[in-house]
Order: sequence, then C-alpha cells, then structure tokens
Amino acid sequence: MHIALIFDIHFFSSILQLKNILLNMVQDIEDYKAPTKDTPEMIINKATGDLILRGNSYPSDSVAFYSHIIDWYRTQIETGKYPNINIDFYFDYINTSSTKLIIQLLDLLENQIAAGRTCVVRWHYLPEDTNMRDIGEDLKNFVNIPFELVERED
Repeated sequence: MHIALIFDIHFFSSILQLKNILLNMVQDIEDYKAPTKDTPEMIINKATGDLILRGNSYPSDSVAFYSHIIDWYRTQIETGKYPNINIDFYFDYINTSSTKLIIQLLDLLENQIAAGRTCVVRWHYLPEDTNMRDIGEDLKNFVNIPFELVERED
C-alpha cells in the first residue's frame, strides 16, 4: 500500500509538471485574453505576429487594456522579428478611447511598412452595422497601410 501511494504521488507530480510545461509552451506561442462584456477577446500569435481582436471594446480603462498590445507590437516591430503581420478586428462595438488606442497600434504598423516589411489590417463588420463599417472606413483613411474592409457573415 505504501509503494502504491508513493507511485500515485510521483505520477500526479509528473502530470502537474507536464501541465506546466504545456502551459509554458502555449504561452510562448500565443497570448490570449478571454472576452468580457466590455473587452474584446485578444489573441496574439507569437509564432507569426498576428493579432485578432473580437467583441466589444469599451473597457473602463482602455489604456490599461491596450497598452499590453501596443507595447508588445512596438518591441516586435523595432526588432523586425516578423516580416509579415496580419491584424483582424471583429468589433461589435468600440468606444472612442479604444479607437484612439487602435490608431496608436496602426501608427506602429506604419513603421513596419517603412522598414520594408508587410502588414495587412482587416476590419470585419456585419453588413447591417453601418456604424462599424464607417469606423473602419475612417481608420482606413487615417493610416497609410494596407487596410481591408471585410463584410462578415456571423
């Protein structure tokens, strides 16, 4: 009985170590924040440099939410780690303070282009959501980077 208990303890310890190794591997590949009612889902693919933001964006502190994304991209663009970056926005709603921070991110992407690398921004909107389409059009006209307006089906 004593040997079985020691085996069980070592087995579960090994399982926990494996879990931690896998979590670290995932964190090295992807940075993820789950959506809330007022913040979008955020997925940064660290293998490719791609970003997806999906949902509502009206956090009580937009700077706190977006500073992580902006700081990460600033560092990556300065080092030239990613030759091509794709950013996809699927906002259902975005407030003014979030929009201002998205503009900061888009300004950083202009540095990516200036360094001879590429990036593509896609602004996905529902066909009936003219407000989100208009915001996308305004952003597209504000920056000098490849910016696509994409009608989505969901």
